[in-house]
Amino acid sequence: MVLKSKCLVPGGFHILIDRESYYGFNNLTNKTEEVGRNLSVSKTDKDCLQVSFPSTSSVQFCEKKEMMSFVVTLGDNFKNATKGLLGTWNDDTEDDFTLPDGTVLSSSLSLREIHFGFGVKWQINQSQSLFTYADNESVASFSDLDFEPMFADNITWQNDSIKIKAKAQCGDDHECLFDVASTNDLSVGLVTKDISVQLVNESKQLNNFPPKIVNTSDEINATLHKIIELNITAEDDSAITFRVINKPVGATWNQTGNVLLFYWKVTSSQKFNLTFVATDDQGASAIWSPTIRMCACQHDGQCVEPEEGDAENTDSKFVYLGCVCQGGYTGRFCDSDIDACELNGEPCYAGVECTDLPAPANSSGYKCGPCPSGYTGDGAQCADIDECKSDSPKQCEHKCINTPASFFCDCNDGFKLKSDRRNCEDLDECDPTKDLHRCDQTCTNTAGSYICSCKKGFELKKDGYGCEDINECLDDDTYECPDKNQRCVNTRGSYRCECVQDTYYFDGKCQGLNKTQPPPKLLLPEPRNASESEKEEAVQFSIPSGIEWDYDRDKSFKTKVAIFASDFCNKNRTICGLKDSRRKRRSSYNDLYDYEKVHLLPGYPKNSSDSLHVAFYVLQPDFLFIGNSSVLPRDTLAAIMIAYKPDIEKAIGANISGIEALFKPTPTTESPTAGPAEPADDSWKWIVIGVVIGVVVIILIGLLIFCLRKRKRDVKPITDPSEVQGYRQPGEAKKEDTLGSGSHSA
Repeated sequence: MVLKSKCLVPGGFHILIDRESYYGFNNLTNKTEEVGRNLSVSKTDKDCLQVSFPSTSSVQFCEKKEMMSFVVTLGDNFKNATKGLLGTWNDDTEDDFTLPDGTVLSSSLSLREIHFGFGVKWQINQSQSLFTYADNESVASFSDLDFEPMFADNITWQNDSIKIKAKAQCGDDHECLFDVASTNDLSVGLVTKDISVQLVNESKQLNNFPPKIVNTSDEINATLHKIIELNITAEDDSAITFRVINKPVGATWNQTGNVLLFYWKVTSSQKFNLTFVATDDQGASAIWSPTIRMCACQHDGQCVEPEEGDAENTDSKFVYLGCVCQGGYTGRFCDSDIDACELNGEPCYAGVECTDLPAPANSSGYKCGPCPSGYTGDGAQCADIDECKSDSPKQCEHKCINTPASFFCDCNDGFKLKSDRRNCEDLDECDPTKDLHRCDQTCTNTAGSYICSCKKGFELKKDGYGCEDINECLDDDTYECPDKNQRCVNTRGSYRCECVQDTYYFDGKCQGLNKTQPPPKLLLPEPRNASESEKEEAVQFSIPSGIEWDYDRDKSFKTKVAIFASDFCNKNRTICGLKDSRRKRRSSYNDLYDYEKVHLLPGYPKNSSDSLHVAFYVLQPDFLFIGNSSVLPRDTLAAIMIAYKPDIEKAIGANISGIEALFKPTPTTESPTAGPAEPADDSWKWIVIGVVIGVVVIILIGLLIFCLRKRKRDVKPITDPSEVQGYRQPGEAKKEDTLGSGSHSA
């Protein structure tokens, strides 16, 4: 432990104990208080601090006129063990001037020889110093090897006036005369004189040895709820006063002469450090700090030596003994009843309450409650009651399934439980509000099952669920083109007629050209009338002004959009609003979309000052879309445009910009209890783009209602290219939808 005391300006002390500041000096009295680690401090005078160590040594610091004096008092154990500026304490004055290397100087040295030959030799360096320095300070800040002091045997005065005053006040006190001459301040010398007088008095006290405490041991064995009686005796030539520091709860004492009678009824096992102090009439003290060995075992537990490394024992002056517990008890101090339920790892059946029996019941002291409802047994072992056994009353119409503690009814395939949860009724797998069948197109319910069939232009696949396109162009009896110069082109679920190679549609028919006759200019198709839902799902973009949106550019654009939409939606059917082919075992059409599904809005393309604006939407493939969403969602369509933008630009020969939904969704009105509205953003674009590049994979557990869309399209030979919806060469025609289907019993 390191104690440091420093004088302050204009007076007082700054005290550090183990480098921590101590601020209690002003509140001290002549009564000793314990601080730090077993230090005792008191104020012997208003300007003096006395610190006592457990080793019976003490130091007194006094401050006057911003100068500090100190007196060191050592216990007997330091005799023959000291060295340094205070000399060697061995009752031999001839070896007091011993150098650090052990050399002993003569005791008759002059003051100059003592300073330079002895005192300077004991000057410490930075590594030896125990002092705490301020910032930018070190040992060197307080040492000057070139300094030469004035010596007491050669006092010089600044003037005769101060000399006369000093001799009048100091008399023959050489220390007083020296300090006045050194400081030219008479008051400093008088302080020194007072200190000299004090030292004389203290020297007398030093010759007084502190009391000696006898008939004691290093330990006190204490047992909880027992009584301890001690007789503590101190020997000294003068009267003795006893004090007890950290008196435990339940302790009293009486002093008779030099004997302290200590009575302690141990009512608490809480840790504390006990110290007895014996002080004589001159203030010299002796202390006894025994180690408390506490037996805190409860419920008749037996105390034994503690185990090494016991977590409870962190203080060498207070030790908890170990405990051997009686049956039924456990814990560090036998303070807990053994929980036989926990000790046996929850021995009762799952869900059965385990009751711990009170001590002294041991590890087998537990009781299990009754088995849960639906089980039979003693609570420790329970067996399920099988309600579906043949000897039980019939529980279910179709199937009875036993479960732990209960049962439930189930139905054969194609049936469902009634509300009574026991009887069954037919399940309508074709109910459009449910998602129960695997038909691609048409579902017909039967008792306990269903049958799949296909729309005209499709035929049922061998799996009995899927529908595949009929290529009408393979059989002359299944298609009809009104012009001999037309050929049949198959489409999914239908076909169309278009002019054969090297013929063009003009004058109401497909025909060739004369050598000098230029090909007729193909007219841009007139956009079909769009419904409100189709307009809402439209996407617009811009290309530079001055570029003509002609027939070829229009067809190239729609063809590419159809190809890229098919590619994207085959991989991301849910985002595209299409039925999941994996779940329903539907065929995966690579050509989900063709150019006839891509439509410009009426009034587009539309010119502005610097751009040509194009707005379009894409119709969903027949029978494959979810619910009533017959148009490709605008967010998905915009994402496809962004993802395949370079390829589409190359196809139309123009740079594309400003890809966005044509109509923003109308924000909903928050109810009065709703929280603050979130700010609008375009995060959907990046979510969908993330799906395109494979960062996000979206899987939905349930699909929306499957609805079948019926549509009749009147097909007739083309007589005017302006009637074309999409892109048929002049002269091509679309066939009428005619029913043709197969069936399968699901």
